[in-house]
Amino acid sequence: MSSLKSRREVIQFISHAEGSVAELDTQLTLAVELGFCSESDAAEANGFIQELRKMLNALRRSVSNS
Repeated sequence: MSSLKSRREVIQFISHAEGSVAELDTQLTLAVELGFCSESDAAEANGFIQELRKMLNALRRSVSNS
């Protein structure tokens, strides 16, 4: 298997992970709006979501530049 093909596959997996994080963000927003989660609990979870986004972006850059 070529290195380029492997790199493309990894980038595709990263894109799927980014989509999952975006879905989680939407679900968290809905949970707050529907009263299933407090604003303060959501703020902590949102911090984790933002950190995941940063890590995925860094991973994408690393794979793209290798």
